[in-house]
Amino acid sequence: PVNACRFFGGAYVTQTEDGRFPAVNLTDGAGFAFSPVHFKAGEYTLTARGRVLRPTTLRIFLGEVLAAESPFALARAGEWEAVCRFSAEETAAPLRIETRGGEGRLCEIDELRFTEGPFPSAPQKK
Repeated sequence: PVNACRFFGGAYVTQTEDGRFPAVNLTDGAGFAFSPVHFKAGEYTLTARGRVLRPTTLRIFLGEVLAAESPFALARAGEWEAVCRFSAEETAAPLRIETRGGEGRLCEIDELRFTEGPFPSAPQKK
């Protein structure tokens, strides 16, 4: 989040005592955006990790189009993540990340990770 070009809805980045730079003050409809991101046609996964204060859904927009959304879930002890999978055509579009949930501060986002490639297959039932 520290590399975002724009924050909205009261969100901002801060430095913590342990040297992290999380996006904080993420309330319903708040978030941050990146200048046009260049995508090749294909499938992408954005994984966000952080701290959740209230039930939160992460929404990913390419330009003005909602590309994906996912609730944050407990991944391992004390670590929350939201995994958003989406497809994109070849384009350069602003990428906007927005949080949705109830009232008050919803979460803090420490890390964003993009991966490109086919979505993982569901396990085969025997």
